[in-house]
Amino acid sequence: MSALEQEKERIAIVTGGASGIGLAAVERLLADGYRVIGADRNGEQLANLTQDKPEVAWRELDVSSQTEIDGFRQEVDSRFGCPHVVVNAAGIMQDNVPLDAMDMEEHDRIWDVNYRGSFLMCRNFGLAMSALGRGVLINIASITALRPLPLFAYGPGKAAVVSMTESLAGHLGPSGVRVNAVAPGFVLTPPIKAKIEAGLRDAEDLSRSAALQRMVTPEEIAEAIAFLVSDRAAAITGITLPVDAGWLAGSSWGTYGGLRVSEQTQDSRTRNQEGME
Repeated sequence: MSALEQEKERIAIVTGGASGIGLAAVERLLADGYRVIGADRNGEQLANLTQDKPEVAWRELDVSSQTEIDGFRQEVDSRFGCPHVVVNAAGIMQDNVPLDAMDMEEHDRIWDVNYRGSFLMCRNFGLAMSALGRGVLINIASITALRPLPLFAYGPGKAAVVSMTESLAGHLGPSGVRVNAVAPGFVLTPPIKAKIEAGLRDAEDLSRSAALQRMVTPEEIAEAIAFLVSDRAAAITGITLPVDAGWLAGSSWGTYGGLRVSEQTQDSRTRNQEGME
């Protein structure tokens, strides 16, 4: 592919692209006309997606490995050119465990993927974008970075992603590269759905503190990503955008008895629920 052809075709990379927020981002960017490279460490899921979505260039990748990212960047550069967009959606969740039961190997693995992986991707591709004077990097943070929750590896790691995003925005901004983050609330991803179905999490509990009284879908996170990478957000860099159905706005209301739902609203919800049954 010639340099001229590369600049005519918009290239987007999405890590963690095989499921959840990453897959929703892949689909949204495809709809916006990007040539999408989806990277994930789950080889089995990638094999299925290669059949289901052959229009995506799927690659197996462990973002915590400098060696793998170096090889991936070289392949992307030779086959597609420098990407216009990189979405760092690869991440590991953490179960709520007491502090004295926190396994340090798990702790370090969460940081390796969630923080180190995002940093390595930003550094490798951000510097290449900077040389061309254009590009957008998107990191996936979390509301756990903005409010304390009992997730002693995941929350601090996501807070570091927020800080990194701000630092990179300052460093890369003068060359025309924008860097932003999205902070999802409780999202109906496959792991969360599996926990709900197994009775390990309660969807009502996860929704109760949100101002909109519901959880968020991966597609809604992807919409925020699509906005931040677009020209509509051309003057936005260094920010972390919460997409949480109002959890940050509503969570502190528990101090005063929790969010109050009017009788009229409750009656309407009951009627709607009865209509679906």
